[in-house]
This record gives sequence, structure tokens and C-alpha cells, in this order.
Amino acid sequence: MVDIGAELYAMSAACVRAKTLLDDAAAKDKGALELADLFCRSAQRRVERHFHDLWHNDDAQNYEAAPAHPRRSLLMAEEGCSTRPCWPRRWIHP
Repeated sequence: MVDIGAELYAMSAACVRAKTLLDDAAAKDKGALELADLFCRSAQRRVERHFHDLWHNDDAQNYEAAPAHPRRSLLMAEEGCSTRPCWPRRWIHP
């Protein structure tokens, strides 16, 4: 859903910028408006894809698989990992 909001924000920003450039007395070229239109068409397809993916996902399968793999079995991924920081301590400000 954040991606959808980001796309909508970018679309509105592109439109406002194009309108600002178009309203400028020195701007006679409508290229900014055309570019904003092209961007918004592409963004609209991305928004539609994000909405589709929102409802067509693997949530049901993930929910079913979660009880079969309790947290203790996932700890094996952490075995052998160091708890020490990987950077010199002198870089950290007191």
C-alpha cells in the first residue's frame, strides 16, 4: 500500500510541475505536459499492478506454514553468527 501511495504522490508532483512550467510566461513548449502524461500513464499501470498484487498473494500459504516452523527452528539461521560489531568502536561517537 505504501507503493501505491508513493506512485500517487509522484503522479501529483509530476502534474503540478508540468502545470507550473506551462503557466510560466516563458514556457511555450508543451513538452513538460506530455512527459507528465507519459509518466502518469506508466504510474497508473504500476498502481493497478500493486492493487492486483495486494489481493493475489501467498498470505494463506504463509499463514498455514507458520505454525509448522516455530521460532526455535529458525534460530538455526543464526548459528555461527558473531554478536560483535563489524566496525571499529572508535567510529562510534560517545
